[in-house]
Amino acid sequence: MNWPSTYLRLPNLEQNLNVYSFCPIRYEDRETIREWRNCQTSVLRQNIAITSEEQDTYFKSVILPDFFSLEPKQILVGMRSNKTLIAYGGLVHIDWLNRHAELSFLTSGQMAATNYKFIFHQFISFAKLISKNDLNLHKLVTETFAFRTQEIQILEQNGFALEGQLNDQYLKGDTFINSILHGAILG
Repeated sequence: MNWPSTYLRLPNLEQNLNVYSFCPIRYEDRETIREWRNCQTSVLRQNIAITSEEQDTYFKSVILPDFFSLEPKQILVGMRSNKTLIAYGGLVHIDWLNRHAELSFLTSGQMAATNYKFIFHQFISFAKLISKNDLNLHKLVTETFAFRTQEIQILEQNGFALEGQLNDQYLKGDTFINSILHGAILG
């Protein structure tokens, strides 16, 4: 498959920030991302494992069309260290009229155990930079399970303000989970 290397809306997305590189999500990343997601359903809104076929379909029918849109619904990037994918995410649920998007971020479980805080900080910095300077967005929002205290702390250290809590928002196993909402005005 001939996968695009850039988004129409963001032709110069490939950038370096410190020791990391960022580029549009690649088709060959799909299996790594699927494995990360399936191993971490306890911290994602995803409840069931994704099959390889479902992931292929998602990449082709949902992600691919956004590469050719001036108003994509999401802009996903891979974060690399020495050409190895270490995290991915981006801007999802983009509302072009109201100029805001939700920040999404996921890394491997192994990476979460090492220098997760620094990697997440770098990803947030990159997302804020392109959101404000390249996409003219006004605000980024997040929704995080309340038990993810490290992620909440990192968000707040990076300029995200607490905006509210959704009580018993998601059912995980036999337990309802609260969601914490944060927002960052980009100025």
